[in-house]
Amino acid sequence: MNRKKELIDFNDVAERALRNPEVMAGYVRARAMRLAADAVRKVRQTKKLSQAEVARAMGKPQSLVARIEGARSNATVETLYEIAEATGTELVISFKKSKASDKQKD
Repeated sequence: MNRKKELIDFNDVAERALRNPEVMAGYVRARAMRLAADAVRKVRQTKKLSQAEVARAMGKPQSLVARIEGARSNATVETLYEIAEATGTELVISFKKSKASDKQKD
């Protein structure tokens, strides 16, 4: 049997999946963790500090910093504050209107 398999466009699948409110909520949470992870890594590298140096200044294990930077740990505001102190920076948190909130009103 020689059946041709139809290719599925990933963007179509993602778009359909994100219409599900639970999937969208999970995506938003994961994206927030990734943004926090990227910000932590960027500030650490900008300050030319190793994960171990940041962790030592926080009194925490290096593995915590690695998990946060890898978006494998959901950092608390307190932990982010400690990272800011350890890197000589200020923690700034902001909120903005989400695209999902626009869709919920429709």
